[in-house]
Amino acid sequence: VAFLQRSARLMRKLGARCHLSPRARTLRLAWQRRWHAEHGNGAPSAGQFSVLSWNARALDASLASGDAREKLAVLRGVMLERRPTVVAIFEVIAAGASLAERLSSFRALRRQLSELSYASVLLPGEGRGGRNAVVVAVSKRQAKLMEFRRVSSRALGFRVLHKRESRERHLVALHGPTSDAGDVGAGRQFK
Repeated sequence: VAFLQRSARLMRKLGARCHLSPRARTLRLAWQRRWHAEHGNGAPSAGQFSVLSWNARALDASLASGDAREKLAVLRGVMLERRPTVVAIFEVIAAGASLAERLSSFRALRRQLSELSYASVLLPGEGRGGRNAVVVAVSKRQAKLMEFRRVSSRALGFRVLHKRESRERHLVALHGPTSDAGDVGAGRQFK
């Protein structure tokens, strides 16, 4: 390890002028892989655009159950720690017979996300019981949600203006299709 640290310092000092032997290059790459495995590629720096996706596995949008509140507490902790620009939450249950009832059940989740300074939109699930809805939340401090619409079943397309970069990004929150009987396997999804 000491050899690899010395070689890394030497590489930084010499820059592009240094030509490593194949063995030294292999050792350096192994050291880099190990370092990144232990430390990750680093969290996004402040102001950098980042996206968090989370499969909530039947999160009740009305937050009526204790299970839903526990899931939201976990998500809240991750959001406070990482402060992502965009959060996509999949498999949300926005129950109700009509669209108005589904949006009404979404108010509790929207309120919780708003307390974290996130603007949120709901793509109501298709089929029985309002299952498999998609929620997208955008940090009000970092970006502005410009436009959103259903692209496909369980796919929400949206446009975000990142404030720091003054750049628009077009994103899609996509959660694979299912049938009423259960999940559709990947083989059928990609045919």
